[in-house]
Amino acid sequence: WGAHKAGASTAVPLYTPVQELEVDRYALTYWTQLGGDCRLWVQRFERLAVQKILEDFRHPTEGRLEQAKELCAHTRGEGRR
Repeated sequence: WGAHKAGASTAVPLYTPVQELEVDRYALTYWTQLGGDCRLWVQRFERLAVQKILEDFRHPTEGRLEQAKELCAHTRGEGRR
């Protein structure tokens, strides 16, 4: 609580598309190691893609969706769908 200093910027840092994909990879891997169902990640990105939420050049939703599908299929021992 006390770490925030008056006048400190609260802006969210901008990440490159490559960094976004890398973070998603780590997060999905960690999620599944904890017993989470990776299909929830795929469903999330499918909803975002349909709704065009968070879609801009810094947040490549389609790329994130494709990566989630591939990682999930690999994690579940399935072939690519």
